[in-house]
Amino acid sequence: MNWRVIRAVSSKPQGHVWEVEEQSESASAPPQGLEKPPRHGFFKFTTPANRYWGGPAVANELIAAGLARLVGLDVAELELARIEGHLGVVSVVRPAARLVIWRNLPAPAHRSIRRQVANVRQFRAMLAFDAWTLNIDRGTGKNIIAYQPTPGSAWRVYFIDHGHTLHGNYDRWRWGGPYRSRYWDDLWRYYSVHTSIRRYLRSYRSVAPFVERIQKITPAQIRREVAAVPAELLTPRQARLITDLLLWRQRRLSLILRRWFQRHHAAS
Repeated sequence: MNWRVIRAVSSKPQGHVWEVEEQSESASAPPQGLEKPPRHGFFKFTTPANRYWGGPAVANELIAAGLARLVGLDVAELELARIEGHLGVVSVVRPAARLVIWRNLPAPAHRSIRRQVANVRQFRAMLAFDAWTLNIDRGTGKNIIAYQPTPGSAWRVYFIDHGHTLHGNYDRWRWGGPYRSRYWDDLWRYYSVHTSIRRYLRSYRSVAPFVERIQKITPAQIRREVAAVPAELLTPRQARLITDLLLWRQRRLSLILRRWFQRHHAAS
């Protein structure tokens, strides 16, 4: 699939994001009335100048998406693409009647997400998944998308932007230490969620089924997801770190989350 650049959204030390729209590869137009609107998305890529602050961001995105499917976390459709010479990933915007980032959800929905969000259990999967994959970037509420599939329907959620999971950038290893350090067991030090979600996540028991699902993922499945990333996007050393990190945190996940809930209740 070809993608047309609409505009540059951001250019940061962590990498670049462009808004893109698909262009049909077929020269023949579909019959009138059968046309589908083109897909729309956001293309993320890095350059050598982004190495320190971006790390293998695109590889992180691809691996996280593959692991999310194994866990049952609803994430954005990703498509590997080369646009204007840059290899990166397009996060495809889900078609919907209404779509907002989580923090911009109407206040009544925030007050009662149990009643307002049809797939509210996804937040339990999110917490287990984020703890496993060392996600430090969920707290702003920008990386959770709320949408109504049809006008007036219940809200649903899906999850985007996993560039700061797994290997992340190189700076995290400077301030947090190696992935086996005690710091990374203390989830509350680097992970937070929006208040409305925090009120919903009340006990370890609620996330235990997703912890069990993660712990049943085999080393072979983990290695397969990491190995699927093009070599251009991930060095062998980075791939080893990601694989080892996932296996290490998979074993410790129950401990990490039990400690998070103990801290959560103590602060309530």
